[in-house]
Amino acid sequence: MNKIKCMVLGLCILSFFCCATNNQVINSNITTNSNDQGIVIGTKDRTINLFIPFQTLKSVSQRGDGGQSNPNYFYFVDTNVKDIDVELHISGWLLPIENYKYDHVANFWLEEYGQAQIFNHDIREINNWQAFLFDIPVPKEFKDVNSSHMRANLLQGDTWIDLHLSITDRKPSKLLHDILFEYLKNIQIEG
Repeated sequence: MNKIKCMVLGLCILSFFCCATNNQVINSNITTNSNDQGIVIGTKDRTINLFIPFQTLKSVSQRGDGGQSNPNYFYFVDTNVKDIDVELHISGWLLPIENYKYDHVANFWLEEYGQAQIFNHDIREINNWQAFLFDIPVPKEFKDVNSSHMRANLLQGDTWIDLHLSITDRKPSKLLHDILFEYLKNIQIEG
């Protein structure tokens, strides 16, 4: 099991580096407020907040280059997700809506990742969220392991919400996609 956890961390770090932004500011603009119901994630300059109704979220404060250096970036892991024994990684950005230039989230992420680097992709929508689910290759020594990801976008008010959820586990890809999408269904928008 330790091999899988190490691989999960490595794959998540690799996938986060694939995300690019032109903003290289390190200072965080993200605000968080936890209570016994979950966590509210917002920014100091936007009216829209995310409410994630899970008490098992743990903040990951380490930032890297690219999109992670954006001041509107956040990163958490959920250590207690139904049907999996590994962490679910959730990160994202609360950005100005004018930064979004695409007709659909799939167009954005197919361009960003490239068709050759992903497989098993699926598009789903719920409550104004556009979700692009996909898998990325894992090292050959990790047989029967899937690394499933979801990029979900929502445009509301003055804000473009861009979420990245991921799980790496031995469970089938379709089940991991369903777990990611069910997780998204519980996230609420405030503001």
